[in-house]
Amino acid sequence: MPYTPEAYVFFYAKTYGGSATDLHAGTYSGNLLLYSGSLSTATDQIYMEVKGDALYIRHSVENFAFPGTFTSDANKYLLRLKYYILSNNSHVASYTAGPVVG
Repeated sequence: MPYTPEAYVFFYAKTYGGSATDLHAGTYSGNLLLYSGSLSTATDQIYMEVKGDALYIRHSVENFAFPGTFTSDANKYLLRLKYYILSNNSHVASYTAGPVVG
């Protein structure tokens, strides 16, 4: 397409640490999923970013307290992703979307 389309990504945490009954399993969110390590001192998230004709799934960790003391538990999640790329023009060159459901 000659423009940046609108897109949506839905994240579903199928298991956590191999368990489908863990408290963190079964989490469902749109365009942005906060991992269990996200507290007031750290943000651990997976999210969608659209640039031109590409859709990216990004993982971001920010530690606001003490540098080097936070370890992400993202590797313990087994995620299912569902995405929709619409033919609608977003009218921007790129964007990072926040939650659409949550």
